[in-house]
Amino acid sequence: MRPAALHTLAGAGLDHRDHQVLPGLDDGPLGLQDLRRSAFLDLVGAMALHLGLDLLQDHQGVGYLLAYPFSDVLFELGWIGSEDSVLVAPVLAAGALIAIRVRNRKTNQNGMT
Repeated sequence: MRPAALHTLAGAGLDHRDHQVLPGLDDGPLGLQDLRRSAFLDLVGAMALHLGLDLLQDHQGVGYLLAYPFSDVLFELGWIGSEDSVLVAPVLAAGALIAIRVRNRKTNQNGMT
């Protein structure tokens, strides 16, 4: 019985591989470790992009506490109005679709799936 699994009765005697969504798949030949790293970096990038876009908006004096709890200074750039981002969304969506098609075309030409 593993000591780390004693925190719950259901986990007694089980290791981490018993809790996988797809049992039997390990990090080895399928490269799931690389997939996890890629997913994590995608999430961090999306978070940074979201924060960056929010900082561009003008929220009528209500900003973001970027250095909280070390500072209670509100910050925002106020370069665009909050509702203006809706006008740009169709252009950004079209750009994303074009980028996905280009990436898929390159992937298919290289013979990779």
